Amino acid sequence: ARATELEALQQEAEGLRGEVGAARGRLQGQAAQLEEAERAAEGLRDAADREARAHAVCQDEAMSNDDTTSLDAIGPALGRVSSGLFIVTTRDEAGAPMGFLGSFVQQVALSPPTVCVAIAADREHLAHVRREQRFGVSVLGEDDKGLMKPFFKGPEDGSPFDDVAHGAGPGGAPVLTGALSWLECRVCGEHDAGDHAVVLGVVEAGSLQGDSAPLTHTRKNGLRYS
Repeated sequence: ARATELEALQQEAEGLRGEVGAARGRLQGQAAQLEEAERAAEGLRDAADREARAHAVCQDEAMSNDDTTSLDAIGPALGRVSSGLFIVTTRDEAGAPMGFLGSFVQQVALSPPTVCVAIAADREHLAHVRREQRFGVSVLGEDDKGLMKPFFKGPEDGSPFDDVAHGAGPGGAPVLTGALSWLECRVCGEHDAGDHAVVLGVVEAGSLQGDSAPLTHTRKNGLRYS
């Protein structure tokens, strides 16, 4: 009886060993499948990384092709910066009024009230503003377009002030009495800006003379006056 029982136990153990072997085989198969799945996932990640790098390169190339740093791109964008229109004035050595039509004028401080005027480095008015240490700014309104024409005249055609009403501020700077408003400024600084000198002036006097809207000006190309 014991021999029979031992034989049964041996057969049961053999069966268990078979089951264990089968389970081990299944686990090995599952491990191989898992490893294969991990390799596939790694391949997908690598492909995604390559695609992302390629997309970034394409974007860089597109930006380069747009050439946003070229003057051809900068000019039209800069031209959308609007400004007013002004007659900037001072006096020559003889004390006669002189002035030009300008658009590069901007308030830059509140206290003391200060404006800046950019004057072309080769414009004769710059030397006189430096000597006088004073200038006027007459602000043109929508009703003042006629005041611009005299300042397009050449020297051979006489002074533009022959054709416009004008006076002087308390400090002596010439101003247009028919403009929307005027300011009289004392020079308080200057900055070299390449082809222009930026002259800073503390506003010492001013007068609002009309109620129309100020003229505004934009350019097709910010690298040119027009």
